[in-house]
Amino acid sequence: LLGDPSVAPELYASRQAWIDAACGKAVRTSGTGRGLTERWDRVLLHPLWGRLAAFLVIPAGCVLGAALGMMTGGLVLFAVLAWAPDLKAAYPGPLGSLAADALLPAFGWVVALLSMISALYAIFSFLEDTGYLARVAYLMDSFLSGLGIDGKSAIPLMMGFLSIAGSRVVDSPRRRLITLCMLPFIPCSGQMGVAFLFAFALFPAGTALLVVLGVSCLNLFMAGAVGRIMHATLPGRYANGIMELPLYHRPNFRTIFGNVRTRAVLFLRGAAVNIFAALIVVWAISTFPGGTVETSWLYRFGRWLEPLGSFLGFDWRFTVALLSSFVAKETTAGTLAVLFSVGATDHEAVVQALRASITPAGALAFIVASNLYIPCIASISVLRSELGSWGRTLALLAAMFAVAMGMACAVYHIAVFV
Repeated sequence: LLGDPSVAPELYASRQAWIDAACGKAVRTSGTGRGLTERWDRVLLHPLWGRLAAFLVIPAGCVLGAALGMMTGGLVLFAVLAWAPDLKAAYPGPLGSLAADALLPAFGWVVALLSMISALYAIFSFLEDTGYLARVAYLMDSFLSGLGIDGKSAIPLMMGFLSIAGSRVVDSPRRRLITLCMLPFIPCSGQMGVAFLFAFALFPAGTALLVVLGVSCLNLFMAGAVGRIMHATLPGRYANGIMELPLYHRPNFRTIFGNVRTRAVLFLRGAAVNIFAALIVVWAISTFPGGTVETSWLYRFGRWLEPLGSFLGFDWRFTVALLSSFVAKETTAGTLAVLFSVGATDHEAVVQALRASITPAGALAFIVASNLYIPCIASISVLRSELGSWGRTLALLAAMFAVAMGMACAVYHIAVFV
């Protein structure tokens, strides 16, 4: 039974009694299915053990899906990225640069994301077909109903921003919109990598762990705040509902693979085209008119925004790295290595350059800005396909940019005076 927690408990009790009575008259069980389900549900629906199991199973499914995706499409991505410098050297000039810096990475990202999304859908379709995902939604409903969403939103939120397309399990358009707007504030692995790099480069180990933990909590707080605000301002209201908890049963693999194939085709038709177009645009603004990042329009824009960066505690190089991170969050350190004229693979040189060019307060502000900054191009493409329009997508991205700058500014000036 799902519903608004403000409703009197007596209403829940009366509804449950009516459901039990109706099922007792209309439903006849045979075999051991009901007994097996009841035995498993003593653990998996337990208020404590059931939630602990969910917080283990869902992240484990995400890790397994990501690992399968990286072992297939991820290898293709790494291969094309490794091949890009040779291609660029063999064909100097704009066309070689376009192929090496835009077309090949776009192809690699499409294959990697397609592999990862397919693996995730396969895993969670398996869990859904066994009847387990309905239990997770039931257990998480009481936590999420205050944000205007229900337990079905727990799956994409626990999976993180990687599972934007997974929000399709939410059947209410209003709840799905709230879920989609909360998801970008859940940090991805690239954002966490930037946080770890800066935190451990500029703070003692103990302090660095607290910084990473604090920034992660800030992300979760912002996601919850977005949910509360949208719940209070969007038209419509929280509608009570009833969720069916099916018996546990063997999954139908034909159904699972059919669902995966459908999701893969939808991804290729929508997000893949956007990824290619976006990376070509980013290549153009980071290459022309001079042929390098240091002589590009992106560089000029970063220098123009230098007053904003100084107000946040970091110089134009960090501003350019932040702007360029929407290509992929993992490129932040590489961009800084180029701008600092050190090798991107020379970790110690990058760390020394960071320590010489930014204060701890500025580093903390940069970590906050990076974790709250707009997502990467690949994620934006998927987000646009799920939101259904560029208007909604750009409005969300603008709000995220404003939140990132505002929170980074507040953190920097508080840290300076502490």
